[in-house]
Amino acid sequence: MSYAFYKIMHMVGLAFLLVGLGAVLMASYTGQMQNKKAKMLGFAAHGIGLLVMIVAGFGLAARLGVFAEFPKWMIAKMVIWVIMGIAISVMKRRPQWAFGSMLVIVGLVGTAAWLAISKPF
Repeated sequence: MSYAFYKIMHMVGLAFLLVGLGAVLMASYTGQMQNKKAKMLGFAAHGIGLLVMIVAGFGLAARLGVFAEFPKWMIAKMVIWVIMGIAISVMKRRPQWAFGSMLVIVGLVGTAAWLAISKPF
């Protein structure tokens, strides 16, 4: 598959991830976590997003030919991916941290974009 395909899939995965995080954050913040459908939709979107992003990310890495030795910027992106995976449990359990959680998520997305575009190290 082409580099463009993997890049688009990576962005689609990001959209799923952010929608899932937002849904769980809002359900938790408004006290609707007992609503099973809303909760499951958020968790499902988050999981699908993480899966699509990691598969597309490794597809992009294969297209770049960096599998011999992972560059440090790619390792940093994988750390951000793990943090984003853990973030859903924080958002579920600590609704009072909603504003801070949103700022951290936006910062992580911006940092990941910067790492991918500039490949600083």
